[in-house]
Amino acid sequence: MAWAHPTRRPANVALSSSREPLQGMEPWLGAMLRRGWIVVATDYAGLRTPGTQRYLSGNDEANDVVDSVRAVRHVVGARAGKDWVA
Repeated sequence: MAWAHPTRRPANVALSSSREPLQGMEPWLGAMLRRGWIVVATDYAGLRTPGTQRYLSGNDEANDVVDSVRAVRHVVGARAGKDWVA
């Protein structure tokens, strides 16, 4: 599963020091993991960098999601298949 997660603040602002960055995600995330699904969070290009956030463009955001799936397929031992959902 490719998790195209939302962002909560301007992308060039540092993340908070939250001890629970996935707070509120447990119900669905836990269910996916218990089913043995691989869940990969998208690393949006340019997130938290100065200037215009290019990931906010629909095409760039979509490419970043697809790239996350491509990347996890190269993780040794992940056994990621060809089928995926976002």
